[in-house]
Amino acid sequence: MWRRVRAATGYKVKRSDKDPSVEANWEVVATTSKVSYVDTGLESFKVYWHCVSAIGFAGEGEPCQALIGRAA
Repeated sequence: MWRRVRAATGYKVKRSDKDPSVEANWEVVATTSKVSYVDTGLESFKVYWHCVSAIGFAGEGEPCQALIGRAA
């Protein structure tokens, strides 16, 4: 879940299970108009990073700071 961005038409959700500082390690897992997303099909007890960027008429905004979590 994240905060709504004014004038955003959607959000791009990215995931990485490798070094998050390497751009090539990120995979787009969803594009949504909602301010939340449930990532499924993750490997139990594996560490993942997620990042969200807003999409608007001017294009894609800067991604947020990556957040780390472990799949249950």
